[in-house]
Order: sequence, then structure tokens, then C-alpha cells
Amino acid sequence: MLKVPRTTVYGHLHKRVDIAPVTQEILVADPRAPVPTSRTCPTCGHEPTTRAEAAHQRADLAVIWLHPDPDHRGTLIGRQHCRHCEPGQPAFDLACSVCGDGPIHADHFAELAEDGDLAKPVQRWLTTAGWTITPDLLCPDHA
Repeated sequence: MLKVPRTTVYGHLHKRVDIAPVTQEILVADPRAPVPTSRTCPTCGHEPTTRAEAAHQRADLAVIWLHPDPDHRGTLIGRQHCRHCEPGQPAFDLACSVCGDGPIHADHFAELAEDGDLAKPVQRWLTTAGWTITPDLLCPDHA
């Protein structure tokens, strides 16, 4: 039925796993909140259930999304999103001219970037993060 030798099935059934006793207690402030792990999306809390989904989520969370800061006009905040909470359009990918990596603009800053204009808050964020913006856009690794 499983299309594997019988010895393989019996070999897996008879394995013993020794579990170390728990030596410390983990306290969570809100029991309904997911416990953050390296795979958990910091924005929506989604945790992948398969190894393949975890690999995709790791790649998604490596990208910074730049959003206007709702609390401070004219400033940006960087967020990470998985495919479940990824913002829709408009979005614009800023890319290092050497490696092609970079943050993604969301909201109205994306519309400005599509027209070839980097807004002042975007320029400030990039230079603060170590980017070179003139004459070419270069990430901190290539600046």
C-alpha cells in the first residue's frame, strides 16, 4: 500500500525518541497570540505548516516593505509580510543596480517611484539604512 519495503515501515514504527524533561517555563503575555518563531510572520502571525511553505515564507520575510508611518507624517516604517498579508497594489520594487535586492514601496510612495521620483522620506530611509542613491541606487553591501 505504501510502496516501501516492510522493513522500512517496521523500522519507523519501533523507533524510540527520548524526550528531555522540560526545565523552564515559557510565559506568553497573551495566550491567543502566536509564539513568534523565525518562521512566524511578524505582521499577521501566520506560521507555515510545511517545509516548502516555510522556505517560501523565509524568502518573503527577507523583503522589507516601506509604508508611510501613520503616526508621523513624512516618515516611513519598514515591515515584513508573508504572502497572506502582503499589501496589494500599488507596489514598487526598489533594486540595487548591482545585486537587484531592495525594499518594496507600498501605498502612495509606490506611485511616485513608478514615475521615477523617490520621495524625500524614501531617500532619507535609504540613506539612513546605508544605501547610496546617487548616481546609482546601491545597497549597503555595494555602496
